[in-house]
Amino acid sequence: VSFVGGIDLCDGRYDTPDHPLFKTLDTIHHNDFHQPNFTGSSIAKGGPREPWHDIHCRLEGPVAWDVLKNFEQRWMKQVGKDFIFPSNKLDEIIIRATPITSSQDPETWNVQLFRSIDGAAASDFPENPEDAAQVGLVSGKDSTIDRSIQDAYINAIRRAKNFIYIE
Repeated sequence: VSFVGGIDLCDGRYDTPDHPLFKTLDTIHHNDFHQPNFTGSSIAKGGPREPWHDIHCRLEGPVAWDVLKNFEQRWMKQVGKDFIFPSNKLDEIIIRATPITSSQDPETWNVQLFRSIDGAAASDFPENPEDAAQVGLVSGKDSTIDRSIQDAYINAIRRAKNFIYIE
């Protein structure tokens, strides 16, 4: 099990499902105003406030291991291996759950994890361009990049028959 996204506790990020722009400036958003998109906007000038939409989810199954690997790569790059339990040792302490749904169950979803990151922010990226290409990474000048988000958008756009919604 892993959790991704959401829980953004920064100023200016509290919102409700109504996403009000003006009517809450004197109440719940009075001390939580943020608007970088309109120069000079403020509560004193009547807004508008920037609406915020935050998404998070719980992932189960093999994709949870991908989330762990992503966390581990980022942690190792920033902190080093002295302060992390290596994921290759997890098999010694974790009992893996058996799937409780079948591929025929309509409640079962297929999940892919995409990210946008480079070797400056994550460890274990291949330095050799050929090795990077074999694992779906792109090599540039002194940089190796995971652009799976960009590739997923391009794939979705190319597969769309009439319309596509991307948020």
